[in-house]
Amino acid sequence: LLNDNLTGAIQLYLPDPEKAADVAEKLRSILSESHKVLEPLSQPFWMKFPIVNREDWTGQKLDITTWKDEMAFLLFSLNAIGLIRGVIGLILLTVVVGGTLNAMWMAIRERTREIGTLRAIGMGRGGILSLFLTETVLLTVGSAAIGSAFGVALSLGLDSLGLKTGEFSFFLMRDTLHLSIDPVGILITIGVVTAIIGFFALFPAWKASRMRPVTAMQHAG
Repeated sequence: LLNDNLTGAIQLYLPDPEKAADVAEKLRSILSESHKVLEPLSQPFWMKFPIVNREDWTGQKLDITTWKDEMAFLLFSLNAIGLIRGVIGLILLTVVVGGTLNAMWMAIRERTREIGTLRAIGMGRGGILSLFLTETVLLTVGSAAIGSAFGVALSLGLDSLGLKTGEFSFFLMRDTLHLSIDPVGILITIGVVTAIIGFFALFPAWKASRMRPVTAMQHAG
């Protein structure tokens, strides 16, 4: 493949990247008949230097890797960042759901007499249920939209400052901080959060709709 005194890399383009592992295994089988071949490791080439230095062989030795092997460390970093983001999102969602439910219970308690009045003048249980659910959804969508707009503005502001990434440039693959804005992802997140909070709001809304008009109108607190 190469002159005995040279080192280099040959890259193969595959129409179907999902077959890279099978092609790499086939190449190892063929080339091992005439060359020394490194054992397959899902690591980029620079992470294999300690392994190569410990071996007692001299001369050429082939290393056959896939794009996933070369990108393993970067993929690990991205997955770790995604995991951290997911955990933070779950914590924030728990806080938001808890705060929303607490606000709903307080609203129901403060409006107990109003609920009794609405029931007394003919509003059905379904109307009461829809009333509280609609309020919850509108508050959730409005709050999420305001929070998203603030987050987008903050991201654009930080990008405009051109902050240096310093020691994190190796992981972020950039010398300056860049925060990506995904409009579709923002809309999906708002929809998912609204659906989850709406689901948890069903129970307090259902409890409000089950109040007896006479009992609710006599409530004093």
